[in-house]
Amino acid sequence: MPVQNAEVAAMFDQAAELLEIQGENPFRVRAYRRAARVVEALPQSVRGMLSTGADLSELPGIGRDLAEKITGIVNTWYLAGSIEALTATAARHNANNLARIAKTAAAELRTTVDELPARIGTLIEERKRLERDLSEAKKKLAMGGGHGEAGASADGVRKVGDVKLMARAVEGIELKDLRSLADDGKKKLGSGVVAIVGVSADGKAGIVVGVTNDLVTRFNAIDLARKGAEVLGGKGGGGRPDMAQAGGPDGSKAQAAIAAIEAALAG
Repeated sequence: MPVQNAEVAAMFDQAAELLEIQGENPFRVRAYRRAARVVEALPQSVRGMLSTGADLSELPGIGRDLAEKITGIVNTWYLAGSIEALTATAARHNANNLARIAKTAAAELRTTVDELPARIGTLIEERKRLERDLSEAKKKLAMGGGHGEAGASADGVRKVGDVKLMARAVEGIELKDLRSLADDGKKKLGSGVVAIVGVSADGKAGIVVGVTNDLVTRFNAIDLARKGAEVLGGKGGGGRPDMAQAGGPDGSKAQAAIAAIEAALAG
């Protein structure tokens, strides 16, 4: 079956990819790709052109060397064998690179190449454990000290009428962890309201409000969270009557948001 222009172009593209993998001269790689596009765009087949005696080297971006390769493909498919050789060379090149990377990594981790996967797995688990420990330590630090208000105990608990309120503004805590802080606060209070405002590194704030089950008929966490969010420059908020979350762009008003929630509790 006669060779089609698209097949010649595909061979040139494949050769370009393999040459690039081997780190060949970028100009040579681009030459193959450019030749592929030229052949694709020809209005007639290269076989037909050759049969009429056309000089393919006169085509833009082809030149004598690539013209000879096109002729060889049309007449004998010889470039297919060259591509197979290039593929084998590229495979060896990649294998050698991977082996070198593995040896370097094994040396850095003070293990053997055979034990490298297990060593990496152990390090990943150790990192996860350290991240969990760090997160827990930050939570404990945040709830045990930090930014409280006058009249509040060391853990941020104060009485608002007959209701206990644990309210804190914290920094360095992921906003996704605020809910677990509120849960811990509710357990500690037994009966009361928890309001945690977390200020992120970019100055934004998230707020979580938790209400113990015995008080949900009097106070709605969603309403309280929205009160705080308004001060932070935010709108809305959502969740359940016993646990809600909201936020706003102005973390500098974290204490004012807590004061707004306290005022709402006071009625």
